[in-house]
Amino acid sequence: MKKQVKRMKYKTTAVVCGYVMIEKKISGRALAKKLGIHFTTWHRYVRGEHRPNAALKARLVSMMGAENFIELIQRAYKDKRRIQYRLR
Repeated sequence: MKKQVKRMKYKTTAVVCGYVMIEKKISGRALAKKLGIHFTTWHRYVRGEHRPNAALKARLVSMMGAENFIELIQRAYKDKRRIQYRLR
C-alpha cells in the first residue's frame, strides 16, 4: 500500500524552520536539542504539520538575532528566493 503524504498546512513555519537550520549550519536533531524539544516535534514544524508555540518562537528569534518573528519570516522568504534564483 502506498504511503500517503500529508498536506503541508503551515508553509511559513516550514520555511522559517528550514532557514534557521541553514543559517546556523546545524542539523535538525542538534537544533532541537539546543531548543530543548524532541526531534520529532521539530521535524513536524519543518514539514509544516504543526506550529511552534510563542516561547519557542521567542527562542528562535533570539537565537537568530532578529527583532521579532515577523522579521524572521521576512528574512527566511528573502533567503528562499535567493536560493531558488541560484538554482535556475
